[in-house]
Amino acid sequence: MKVRVLLPAIGVLSCCIYFQASPSRAETPLSFALTGRVSSAEEGPMEGVLISAKKAGSTITVTVVSDEQGRYRFPSPKLPPGQYALRIRAVGYDLVSPSSIEVGAGNTIADLRLRKTADPAAQLSNADWFRSLPGTEQQKASIKNCTHCHTLERVMRSHANADALVKVVERMSTYPQLAFPLMPQKLVAARVGGGEDPIEQRLAGWRRQAQYLSTVNLSSIDNWNYSFKTHPRPRGRATQGHLHRMRSARADPAAARRDRGFGGHGLVCKFRRADSR
Repeated sequence: MKVRVLLPAIGVLSCCIYFQASPSRAETPLSFALTGRVSSAEEGPMEGVLISAKKAGSTITVTVVSDEQGRYRFPSPKLPPGQYALRIRAVGYDLVSPSSIEVGAGNTIADLRLRKTADPAAQLSNADWFRSLPGTEQQKASIKNCTHCHTLERVMRSHANADALVKVVERMSTYPQLAFPLMPQKLVAARVGGGEDPIEQRLAGWRRQAQYLSTVNLSSIDNWNYSFKTHPRPRGRATQGHLHRMRSARADPAAARRDRGFGGHGLVCKFRRADSR
């Protein structure tokens, strides 16, 4: 029996997740094209690290997750022989080596070494930023819609003060949802659904939003004065699977924007249990 679930992510991508039963004893055991261990000086073997492989000239990226011993395994049917670029995701860490690998016809082994990153802010997701930001729930809720068009990192790295941010927030209010930095678009008509608030009320709201943002960005400090709170890496059964991501090869910004409707920036994803074909 196969169950299909659609999971939308915050303005970034949509995934199709397929759970399949384990193969029977009569089936051929699954072979692996690329295997190894992930480790760092700080943690030793690392569980829950996402390892991605993208073949040269391909638009498809395959991602697996390391288990509690730090082991990772790419199924042979998903990684045909060829040259692959390797990337990892483990917030707080960078990949030291190797960054590319030649996968042969048999099992290729590559142990991955990670080190603490010098710029952890660059690795935070929007969800990580929301967890990290100080302020009231009302203040934080006022900036959720920012993620429809861009990352929160873009705002948090800015040096604009409250006065400058009022103008930015006002300008952003004239863009529709899912506009994005490579192709900003103006609203062609007033928003539907009951009309707009009076201009005085909107200006007061923009001012409150700008004042809050000026306290959490870099307008008055050289570095953030709050600690980053990241989500934990996958553990246990959550590491047992592999993810397929296909990126649209379109170069036209308008076409790329349309592709977002199919998975964010042209990404189409599938997740499979490790014991499935």
